[in-house]
Amino acid sequence: QAGKTNDIATLVDYDMEFHRRICLWSGSATLLRVWLPLYAQLQRFVVKTHPTAFPDLVEVANNHLPIIETLRHHRPELAAEAIEKHIMLIWSKLEPSQNSLKQGA
Repeated sequence: QAGKTNDIATLVDYDMEFHRRICLWSGSATLLRVWLPLYAQLQRFVVKTHPTAFPDLVEVANNHLPIIETLRHHRPELAAEAIEKHIMLIWSKLEPSQNSLKQGA
């Protein structure tokens, strides 16, 4: 619904909560410890980049569906693949000059 109304603030809140819950569900204290300090930085990054990279904010929400499906079917190996694809998707949407960050340049 937030994507349909171009409500980036609400969409980002749900996006961040979704990822936080995955960290919780993983049962990994280390993953959660790493996620929590990154939360605010990632939130700012998403607010800044997603409206340009994803003109249709519904697409942002829909990009979580493959992760949900793998979790729903208790397929952790496929969930890990879906999460990796989800994380890397934004890099493919950024301009080449920004994409150098991904490559460690």
